[in-house]
Amino acid sequence: MDALQAAPLGGQFTFRGRTYTRQKNDSSTPFRAYDESGRRVHLGPLEERAFWAWATIEFLQHTGVRIEEVLEASHHALIQYKLPTSGEVVPPLQVAPSKTDEERLLLVSPELADVLSTITARVRGPRTGAIPMLPSYDVAERIWNPPMPLLFQWTYGGQRTPVSRQLIRNGLNEVLERTWLTDSAGQPLGFAPHDS
Repeated sequence: MDALQAAPLGGQFTFRGRTYTRQKNDSSTPFRAYDESGRRVHLGPLEERAFWAWATIEFLQHTGVRIEEVLEASHHALIQYKLPTSGEVVPPLQVAPSKTDEERLLLVSPELADVLSTITARVRGPRTGAIPMLPSYDVAERIWNPPMPLLFQWTYGGQRTPVSRQLIRNGLNEVLERTWLTDSAGQPLGFAPHDS
């Protein structure tokens, strides 16, 4: 995205050994370019999916929660707890009840804190600095949750919306495809709905 924005309208830029041409006019669809064969590439959605795939992988790795719990994580889930013995303040992450119907508190590691900080910086409103409050649909319960400052939210079609399970699955599969990893039978790894 930085290379695209640094290039003049209609100008060329190189990223990872490939040359792209920035579109001549940014008024209708910004972040569009053309690859060497003249095929149009929408870099904005690609960058969004790549970011949320990274954020999901990191969040899952450092917490061990399920995707449903990732998508329900809100800024309100980041709390501070003062240890009674030492007085030290530690940052736990509150995980809302889901299949187990039990709320959990997970200690935030420095690595997870970095991920949460990056996500928070990305979703904050540019004018207010606040994380927008969004309603979300609970697929399992089949109800709408009240508006919350969800951590996993993005702008889609010009509108703020919660990140969907499908976006997460697509992003994770794109990452797996680019790693060239295979299973024990030599087949490319894939991410299936039951993995969430």
